[in-house]
Amino acid sequence: MNRRTQAPLDDTPAAERIAGEIVRRINQGILAPGARITEQALANEFDTSRGPVRDALKLLHAKGWVEIVPKIGARVAALDGSPTLESILISGAMLGLAFRFAVMKASDDQVGEFFERANRVITLGRAPETSPDDFARAAIEAGNFAIAVADNRRIDDIVGPVPQGALSGFIPMSVQTEQAMGEATNLWIELATAFRMRDAEAAERLGRQMTETSYRRILRWQVQRGGDAKPNEYRGE
Repeated sequence: MNRRTQAPLDDTPAAERIAGEIVRRINQGILAPGARITEQALANEFDTSRGPVRDALKLLHAKGWVEIVPKIGARVAALDGSPTLESILISGAMLGLAFRFAVMKASDDQVGEFFERANRVITLGRAPETSPDDFARAAIEAGNFAIAVADNRRIDDIVGPVPQGALSGFIPMSVQTEQAMGEATNLWIELATAFRMRDAEAAERLGRQMTETSYRRILRWQVQRGGDAKPNEYRGE
């Protein structure tokens, strides 16, 4: 993170701007779980002192985005391999809100770009040779684009930032079979249609449904394998 980030024209406090940018980079995979976050590098990038950077990291630590380790510093928090039902429902609700806000805020060009990204997901989902990783990668990129259009700092004001697990934590584990990928593809067809139709209510419903059905597939596999199976061991057998 060496390139200096231009300050926005609004009056958003520096700590909130820095926190929002860190969340964006986590969501887009630029900062992976375990990655170090250096205070001085961020201070240089945002042309500020280290005080607002520390405040941003404290805020993200309180919300579970980063860990602050004595004598090491801040790093991106690891994904939880065993999410609770409560966390799934919250993640789905926030992803739904992100999609609703994206439909409401998006320009015509942004709607077109999302449609192109969603169409890539759909095309991959229909191709028999597509690997689960390729499908998941395209789905995460399309979903993160919608979250960026929504501006997740507005969601943060209400219920906190969209958890990274809402997309990157569940999609790769939940599309390991042909049937699962087909189910996910059908949801992306509906979501792309909702964006084109500017149907914010449908987009919100589909965001919730994507997260909850992904976790349902993982739970279904757990039941088939026995109670000791862990979600992060899912391989879609």
